[in-house]
Amino acid sequence: MAVFGIDTSRNASNAMNTEATPLIGGTPKFWGRYFNGTSSTLYQYTASENATLAQLGIPVLCFARQMAHVSEVANAKLHAQNNMKGVIAAFGASYLKSINVSPIIYLDLEPEEHQPEHVMPKKYYEDWSAEICAGITVSGINIKFRPAVYLNRGDNQQSWLNLNAACVGGSICVGASVARYVHQV
Repeated sequence: MAVFGIDTSRNASNAMNTEATPLIGGTPKFWGRYFNGTSSTLYQYTASENATLAQLGIPVLCFARQMAHVSEVANAKLHAQNNMKGVIAAFGASYLKSINVSPIIYLDLEPEEHQPEHVMPKKYYEDWSAEICAGITVSGINIKFRPAVYLNRGDNQQSWLNLNAACVGGSICVGASVARYVHQV
């Protein structure tokens, strides 16, 4: 069964929700936003979006936005730490601990075509996912996270193969969110 949500590079808003609803056949079941693993804060989710999404009753799907950097195996652990720090900065360690969940972070891998730097090596996923599973401690509060992937439906063949190889080798992946683009003219 498919569950449809939206992902945007702009801040969540009531207007964007209204625009998306007819395109996906109802209220989005999630809102994908970015938690950057690199020094870039482009498209980064901010705590100012919390009130809008809470009012709409739409949970955030946390995308680790570093698709142009997943070939940088040496930086995988640092990227994971930055992804987790971004989630904690947006929601607060105390809040995350109080709701007793291990947030899922989806590594954004889309798309590969004509962009070899977007192809995720097996080793990158192994290191990134292990760091995500280890979690992070902020102000004495340890928050555990769960790793997953966000891929383009038909344009991530090598990353799918590398992900599979990493999981066969023992890496954890709790799910995949598959991009199916809807563009409005």
